[in-house]
Amino acid sequence: MAQLFPERTRKQLKQKFKKEERLNGAQIDKALRASVQFDVTLLKEEFAEERAFAAKQAELERERINKEKQ
Repeated sequence: MAQLFPERTRKQLKQKFKKEERLNGAQIDKALRASVQFDVTLLKEEFAEERAFAAKQAELERERINKEKQ
């Protein structure tokens, strides 16, 4: 899992799993029992796009704040 979420620590991933297990135990069990194959490269690309979008949004927010200060 750490390979799919390089920005998260093992501890953060474990905490998230434990939280979801408490809140959505049935869904977690169902997901773990299902043998669905997925393409890791597509998932990594999707995560990269999401990170790029978040970085762009953060940059726009910083620019907006800088303009307000002037």
